[in-house]
Amino acid sequence: MTLGKRSFVLLGGAVIIALVIGVGVFLPRLTAPAADLGTLELATVRRGALLATVSATGAISPMREAQMAFTATGPLTKLGVKQGDRVKKDQLVAALDPRTLELALAQAEANLAAAQAKLDQLKSPVVADVTAAQASVASAEAALTQLRAPAQNDLVIAKTDLDKAQAAVARAQADYDRIGGASNPFSALTPQALALQQATLDYQKAVALYNAKITPTDSQLKQAQANVEQARSQLQRLTNPNPNDLKSAQANVEQARLARDLAQARVDDALIRAPFDGVVTHVDFDLGSFVPAGRVVLGIADVSELHIKLNIDETDIAKIAVGQPVTITLDAYPDANIAATVSEVAAVATTVQGVVNYVVTVTVNPGAVPLKIGMTADANIVVAQKTDVLLVPNRAVRAANDKRYVVIQKEPGKSEEIQVQLGMANEQETEVYSGLHEGQTVIISLIQNLGSFGPPR
Repeated sequence: MTLGKRSFVLLGGAVIIALVIGVGVFLPRLTAPAADLGTLELATVRRGALLATVSATGAISPMREAQMAFTATGPLTKLGVKQGDRVKKDQLVAALDPRTLELALAQAEANLAAAQAKLDQLKSPVVADVTAAQASVASAEAALTQLRAPAQNDLVIAKTDLDKAQAAVARAQADYDRIGGASNPFSALTPQALALQQATLDYQKAVALYNAKITPTDSQLKQAQANVEQARSQLQRLTNPNPNDLKSAQANVEQARLARDLAQARVDDALIRAPFDGVVTHVDFDLGSFVPAGRVVLGIADVSELHIKLNIDETDIAKIAVGQPVTITLDAYPDANIAATVSEVAAVATTVQGVVNYVVTVTVNPGAVPLKIGMTADANIVVAQKTDVLLVPNRAVRAANDKRYVVIQKEPGKSEEIQVQLGMANEQETEVYSGLHEGQTVIISLIQNLGSFGPPR
């Protein structure tokens, strides 16, 4: 009993399967009255343009954007913009208190000027300084020469001075003796004693000068020679500076310039200037606030061009090329179709959670639509397009054994399956190379009601 039931079930199943297969095989070839087929969904073979697109979603973004911050710390003393303001490149938009930094810069500039002046003097000495140094050399050399070989006139003058001093001593001695000389207990207090003492000193000086003219001492010669060497060295430094002195002076200039540049950089660090023409997207501090170094104060976006970054799957990226047209639709403006163009295709993929994508940049031409940064945008990239081709709906095409078929309605109540050659397709329609002609009616849904079937006619 059980076996019989199972056999019946199997047999019944086989019959049903056979019926389904039979219907599937022969149904496209049926010709039946329209009343037997029920309601048909029809379409007309038309001639028109076909676009193949790759779709993706992104957000409107500026061509470039900068988040501006100070590298210095201090109170915000200038804030010349607010959100939404347009700014020009290099426009001063915010500043910290610069007074201390500007004083340091002035001192650094003065130090640089002094170091540069010294270097310039070494390289190109002042003519007056050279002339004075040459005169000093000549004077020192003349003094040394006179010590080594005194002139005859100098000897005569020195001898005359010596004789005069000796005569003065003799007169003073005679005057001193007339008042009693050393035997006079009050002679030390007399003018004659004082005159004798002065005459004696003058005589000793005259003797020394005379002897020096005849034979100078070693110390005199050494001092005169040292004076000559010092004067010559000074002249040498002016006219032919030592390379080491030049290097040292040059190093001082470079060090002073580095200090000046550092001071200038610190002044600049207390200023924020717009890096490009753009729009202020946000301002995060109020005037007078204490701003830490590195904290973003405001943002600036370059909206001269608007972009959309799209993540395109690796299966579609080969279809994408720079210059392809793009149609943009926005949630904010559902009735607007905005033109755009592919401007950049990434050469390197980005992988997120195992999905390989390539970033494609689209440049938007907003026209009259007031686009805003951050708006969600649906992009349809036109990867191929044809004009004046025969088109049928994708749902009208049936595949079987690597061939493609379309069922046409020959006349009311009759249909026929036609093999076709197909070309390009998009999500809605397919190009037909052969098998159909314009104006034919194709059946998208052959039947909706499995009622009675009549024999083929």
